[in-house]
Amino acid sequence: MPAATKAKPVRLRVATATKGAAKAASKNMKEATYKANKLQVLRDRNNNAMTPQGRKMLGHSSSSPSINSSERDDEIEALKVKIARLKAQKAKKTMDNEPKVPKPPGEAGREFNLQEEMLLGNKNVQWNAIKATVRDLIHEAGMRRGITYRNQPKEKVAGVLVAARKAQPYLKRFIDDWATIAIMKQALHNFKHNPLRSHQVNTSNNSDDEDGAGEEEEPLDEEEDSDAEEPTA
Repeated sequence: MPAATKAKPVRLRVATATKGAAKAASKNMKEATYKANKLQVLRDRNNNAMTPQGRKMLGHSSSSPSINSSERDDEIEALKVKIARLKAQKAKKTMDNEPKVPKPPGEAGREFNLQEEMLLGNKNVQWNAIKATVRDLIHEAGMRRGITYRNQPKEKVAGVLVAARKAQPYLKRFIDDWATIAIMKQALHNFKHNPLRSHQVNTSNNSDDEDGAGEEEEPLDEEEDSDAEEPTA
């Protein structure tokens, strides 16, 4: 009696199904794009604006759609909408499938380097842009300087977390917004100890120097170091 086929692990089955869905979406998008391009070529031919690429495309086709110009224009617009929708779906699936990064033990600046744990060790431009975004959002939310993170109004903290994910989608991959919270803690800590510092980041930190070292992290005070209850965003 043949041995029973060993079932694939759940994670493997999910990954396989996800890859299949992504391939199907990519195929649909390619087909829609090709059809839209072909219809555009036919419209260009009617308008005596045929390009060499268009002539080549028609040369590989055995027949042309027998539709009038108005119908062709409508179909082109419909296909453009479909392509845009498929691209958005593909981008969302890509983001949803990004591996989620758990918070490492300890506190940023003391037990671990935040830039490294965010996988941005050699990406200073992106790292500085994310920090600048969070700092600006703190300022826009009206969070009080000189007040530690744990004592800030929870609704303002939650608002910053939501806005940060929208402005910097990269932050979505960090479980429970731990990376954004770490940046907020550091920014508020710096505001507390440097009251004259502007909320805006020096533009020199955002230069395209991807080989330069990132801004050094300062360890937080003991009262900021504890893992207080985080607001739900």
